[in-house]
Amino acid sequence: MFPDEEKYSSEVRKQFSKEFAFAREMLEFWLATKKDSWLDKNPLPTQTKRLAMGLHTQACRQMRTIIEECSRCESFGAEVTARCMFETILALVFILKPKVHVVTNPVVKDGQHLKTKDGVLRYSAKRPDTIDPESPYNELSHEFRTRLYLSHMLFQQVEHAEKCRRLGDSKQLGDMLANLINPDQVATATQWLGPIWTYILQERGQYSGLNVAELSLLLSPDLFRWYVTMYGPQSLFVHGLNAVVHVRTHADGSLGSAFQSDPDEVHRLLNVSAILFRLFMLEMEQDIGFGAAGQLANFQNEFDQIYLKD
Repeated sequence: MFPDEEKYSSEVRKQFSKEFAFAREMLEFWLATKKDSWLDKNPLPTQTKRLAMGLHTQACRQMRTIIEECSRCESFGAEVTARCMFETILALVFILKPKVHVVTNPVVKDGQHLKTKDGVLRYSAKRPDTIDPESPYNELSHEFRTRLYLSHMLFQQVEHAEKCRRLGDSKQLGDMLANLINPDQVATATQWLGPIWTYILQERGQYSGLNVAELSLLLSPDLFRWYVTMYGPQSLFVHGLNAVVHVRTHADGSLGSAFQSDPDEVHRLLNVSAILFRLFMLEMEQDIGFGAAGQLANFQNEFDQIYLKD
């Protein structure tokens, strides 16, 4: 335990008791909401619903982590987890949104379709634009989006094993990881996707073929706004680029360690997590439906009373 951790933790829990209670209320409500019968009635592909429930569990665990971190006056870990929760929501919207269009084109130079050094034809992915607008040809079905996500997971495992194999002192680890991968599953994924999307996933390393900024912009202006205002700055914490926040200057000018977060930062993260988790619940309710619309509206009213009271 850090110096004075219990003291700061107790103070922050008392100072923001309403905020903590609200966060727990949302999480407990969603965990208690019956889902099986609603899932059975929904016409989405079974595999899509299963993947959505996996992301559902991930978001719930992330929300609990944020609550626990904040209750220890620790906004640093909560900040990192909140950034992860945004990516969870992004994946959820990608697979559940009624319509998603991603344009794929051959990579061409001087009229020639370029190939890799292994002779594989190269392709690119982008958002629809004036040159390549939305069309039935570039619409991705729920089933295909689900397959993109699942194949991406598999291809990432393959890539990790290959990278380890290329390191002399990690070849044994790479071989061990490669042995855990079922080659039949890789072949099936490649067959599912076809050569264009197989290349894009393996080359770009993203399940949508787009980076986080482009995917956010594709799916929703609100998600892109969050990416710009919140997700970007949070990368400083994730990538170890904001170390100065962990240094405290004492009254005599000497330096010390800031093991606890500023209470205002804890409050901000409770606010951020409440917005994200409600967004997650709304997405699940909108695209699958669990009979929770009324309570989600109540949560918005509670949020306004707690965070917008001034």
